[in-house]
Amino acid sequence: MPRPVQRRNGPHTLPQSGTDDPCAVACRPPIHKHPMDSDGTSLDIQPGNAALAALERRCFDDPWTAEDYARLRGNPGAVAWILRDGARLALGFVCMQQAGGELEIYRIAVAPEQRRKGRARRLLGEVIMHAAREGLRQVFLEVRAGNAAARGLYTAMGFEQAALRKGYFKHPPEDALVYRCIPAGKKD
Repeated sequence: MPRPVQRRNGPHTLPQSGTDDPCAVACRPPIHKHPMDSDGTSLDIQPGNAALAALERRCFDDPWTAEDYARLRGNPGAVAWILRDGARLALGFVCMQQAGGELEIYRIAVAPEQRRKGRARRLLGEVIMHAAREGLRQVFLEVRAGNAAARGLYTAMGFEQAALRKGYFKHPPEDALVYRCIPAGKKD
């Protein structure tokens, strides 16, 4: 499990795309309703670590345990959310940490039978709105270089590739691409 730390190498710089804020429009997620969205889903902002670990085992080859989540969530600014349906079944989750004016997404996943239904887009939209409300400068995440579906979603949601981390993932071995988004209304 990556150790949650504040980035020490300063802000990442990205090529500009003809505007002062390359993500200002793309990082503006759709408006939604709480606590239950029109599709019958809701966001559980205080899920148990066992629930996170159970969903994790269904989504990853290298799953985190309930103990991993307990350690991570013991850190200041670390939170996890689960997207649930009307019957309270877990559909997907996100785990992240806020520090130093930035937010890093450590894990975002959707149950295999729930993929391609907009669940990850909903979770990512919630994260971006949270970052904007909190006045955070940037949102970061890492993704396997070979995960074309996730990379497509992140790009569609306004993220841009900021860096490459050679050999970052171990099970199975693969490079990581670091993606960054500037929440709507923020400037570098």
